[in-house]
Order: sequence, then C-alpha cells, then structure tokens
Amino acid sequence: MRPYRSLTAFSLTLLASAPLAAQVTPPPGWGWHHDQRGMSPDSAGWAFTSMAPGFHLTTSASGATLFPTGMVIEGRRAAEARVILFPGSGSGAYGLGVTNLDAPQQWVGMLVRRDGSVAVARVQRGGEELIGAWQPAEAVVRPDSTGYATNVLRMQVGADDVVFLANGKPIGSMPRSLLPARSGVAFRMGPALNMHVTTFDLITPMAPVPAKRTP
Repeated sequence: MRPYRSLTAFSLTLLASAPLAAQVTPPPGWGWHHDQRGMSPDSAGWAFTSMAPGFHLTTSASGATLFPTGMVIEGRRAAEARVILFPGSGSGAYGLGVTNLDAPQQWVGMLVRRDGSVAVARVQRGGEELIGAWQPAEAVVRPDSTGYATNVLRMQVGADDVVFLANGKPIGSMPRSLLPARSGVAFRMGPALNMHVTTFDLITPMAPVPAKRTP
C-alpha cells in the first residue's frame, strides 16, 4: 500500500474561491523560485493559474521551480506528476527532481525536452549542468499533430539511488548522495514553456523493501 497526499487537491482547495487569473505570488503551502528574479513576487513572465483539474503554468524568458514548502524528503519517498505540454516552439526542458530548501535556486533531477530526449542534470539560477548526456527516451510521449503531449513523470527516492520514470518506464537514475541535505520535491520548468499539471502527488512507500537475493 502506498498512501499519498494529493497536492493537486491541496492547491485546488486553497484556491477554490480565487478567480481564474494568473498569480504572481504562490498560494499558502507552495513556493517558487525564478531563475532571473528569485523569490520576488514580480513574475518575470511566469503565470500560475488554478484551473481544474490542477493548475496551468507558463514561462517566458525565465525558467522557474515550483515546490511544496515544509516537506523535507526523509527515508523513501516518491513523487508523480501528470503533465500536458501545450503547443509551442520553446526548447526549454521540464521535469521532476528536488530543490535545496535552504537555497531554492538549486535543483537536481531528470529533465525532459519537447523532442523526447532526457537527461539527469543540476540547475542553478537557470544554468544546466548535465550529469548524464541528453539521450532519446522511447517512454516519453512527443507532441502529436496538434502539438500536445501528455506524460506521467515519476521519481522514486530509495536508500541509495533515485530512479526516474516516464509513463511507468525507467528513463534514468542518479545516486541519492547528489541530493542536498534538506531536499524537497520540486517541479522544474525551463523558459518558453506552456503546460497544464493535472496531478502532483507525494507518495510515502509503506511496504518493506524486498530483501536482496544472494546468488
């Protein structure tokens, strides 16, 4: 059994009485960091709009990182987001990973591009430092003839490593040692992207880890 806390439902409850207009400050329980303007309420081209189901996000010249505040990764943890990428020509990447809650300009995780390529990378103030080279991933859905693409991204944090999946299939991994001391699950968006995030769930695995078989 894997009980989870639905952050989508959480955000919609908080914003139920708010008009469907872009916000420049995060709702309670959320934080974000813009590559160019940090935690400033000036959105720098960022738009966050509550739009059931989930929320709609757009960026222009500056990328951004969105994360639930006060939720430190301890022990095993998983996170999952269902993302609908809207038509566009932006080549920015998006993905699931972790932010440093003490320095939210730092992010590390799996990035996905519109062309279906993926890479494990660090991002600091918008600069990408690749941990693994960009490579195509068949599991990632590319935009169809209408320009839309839907992908379910998942991150599984284990005792020793972090595994990333797209639509249920592994697309990469990294050592857990790369995570900062106070890590929080975070969704990353590069510049010039437009998307709808219909779910953003944190999952705490409860079943014991299977014992490793000896030869």
